[in-house]
Amino acid sequence: MIRTITELTKLSGAVYIYVPKRDIKQKFLEDAEREGFSFGNGFRPTRSPGE
Repeated sequence: MIRTITELTKLSGAVYIYVPKRDIKQKFLEDAEREGFSFGNGFRPTRSPGE
């Protein structure tokens, strides 16, 4: 069962993830950005400072 981030937020309003591998993290962030998500500071997931 593959869900989008948008579908997951509809379940409880928040999504918390842990990804131990950098390549999987990058894929998740790319998918989040494609779905229109951004961080609270307005940065896109793949362009957030501090990375």
